[in-house]
Amino acid sequence: MGLFLLNGANFSLLDRSQADIIGDLERLLTPIAQSRNTYLIDLTIRGERGGKVVEIFLDGDSGVSADTCASVSRELSQQLDLAGLFHGRYQLIVSSPGLDRPLKYARQYPKHIGRRLKVVYREESNSGTAEGILSGVTEQDIVLDLADGRKLKLGFGQLIEARVLPAW
Repeated sequence: MGLFLLNGANFSLLDRSQADIIGDLERLLTPIAQSRNTYLIDLTIRGERGGKVVEIFLDGDSGVSADTCASVSRELSQQLDLAGLFHGRYQLIVSSPGLDRPLKYARQYPKHIGRRLKVVYREESNSGTAEGILSGVTEQDIVLDLADGRKLKLGFGQLIEARVLPAW
């Protein structure tokens, strides 16, 4: 039986593909998250057979509390056990993305208006970086107020990465 490595996890060729498992996880998670006004940001599976770690990062239009993460974790764990998605032990971690993870979806930006962002963006064939206060968000773009008084308007298609910077 051959083994292969995908996203840091070993799987035998007889196992279901990681993409199938992630798809099933998303189908189980989506209604649970939506019922708590949250949505999936990222999902990873790592570890060996019989000792998997499933990490789920949720966000919400007004943030995500620890109680919400715990509630989603309890309900999803029950659903995973019923579905028999994992053979053997697994550890389920449900949390908010935190400052160390980049913003991934346009939906995440409005709640950060007034906060400092660091963005990496592309203009034509060049890329640049900028730091500024997020002062506006539309369906198509964001506006940063730069330290020199200028405003930088960037379309979501131009953004390579954006991170919220700590207030300190």
